[in-house]
Amino acid sequence: MNLFIEHAPAQAGEVFVPTGTPRRPSAAEASAGPAAPGVPAAPAAPVAAADLEEPSPHGTGRIAPVRRSGYSLAQETYRKELDFDRARSRRKKRAGVARAVAAALLVPLLLLASFVFAYTLTCILQGATPEEVGQMLAALARRALALPGMLARG
Repeated sequence: MNLFIEHAPAQAGEVFVPTGTPRRPSAAEASAGPAAPGVPAAPAAPVAAADLEEPSPHGTGRIAPVRRSGYSLAQETYRKELDFDRARSRRKKRAGVARAVAAALLVPLLLLASFVFAYTLTCILQGATPEEVGQMLAALARRALALPGMLARG
């Protein structure tokens, strides 16, 4: 079972070299046919520069690199997949940063809220009236706000 999809350039006899340099098979390679799996192909001459470049359509006189060899449809499809994967990884990174910031902010706030809740519940269970609970919470807030000044003085 052949798992590789052959595109027009591969069927036309061009050889794809993993280094990114397309080349045409040499006369010996063309006459010998395809190499057996696992057998390295003999080196061939690189493709001429005229096959890879053409004049720029904008009339600047510069040469715009254009690969005439195939795989453009497959590369374009894969490029869309890569763009989606990059966007997804950026979203994951941003979500991770947001979770870390939320944890850094919410954990102390939740601890403070649980402490105030436990303090209030303790006052109520000891028989304090709503006015006394309010006064005790106000005294607690005054002490909490005075704490940084007391720590600075030593």
